[in-house]
Amino acid sequence: MGRSRSVLWGLIFVAVLVNLPIGHHLWSEFRLSRSGVETTAEVVHANVLEGGDGPRYVLQFRYDDELDPEQQLWPVEVDRAAFASAEASGEVDVRSVPGRPATFSVEGETGTATGWVVLLVIDVMLVLLVVLLWRARRLGRWSADGEEDPEDPDQARPF
Repeated sequence: MGRSRSVLWGLIFVAVLVNLPIGHHLWSEFRLSRSGVETTAEVVHANVLEGGDGPRYVLQFRYDDELDPEQQLWPVEVDRAAFASAEASGEVDVRSVPGRPATFSVEGETGTATGWVVLLVIDVMLVLLVVLLWRARRLGRWSADGEEDPEDPDQARPF
């Protein structure tokens, strides 16, 4: 296998690895929309976290025994209205995939775009790297077989 194929497969591997979270998120959303069931969960903790960008409303809820035999606590950040409603009633409406309590959605759920921005930046860097390698190969600075005779340099190359 030539050097160019190794580099290409390496870049493909890195691109797939970097984008696994996107694939997992999309798969989870698909499963949730297709086979998710509505349920009511008990709110165990309701916390307001103060920060520089304003308050963040975090709920921790627990499913009933049938959906989650381990009775694990599940945190979720929600908007103010959903927080007030859940705090007052002690319950929150949850859509989850049966047998997979970690795949859930809560009415009023919020999140940050930080992870998506990081993935986008890494994807742009990968595309720029591919373009750079392609341009270098086209200009003859990097040959497919990786061989270059140091005694007879290519005069068409500027460097």
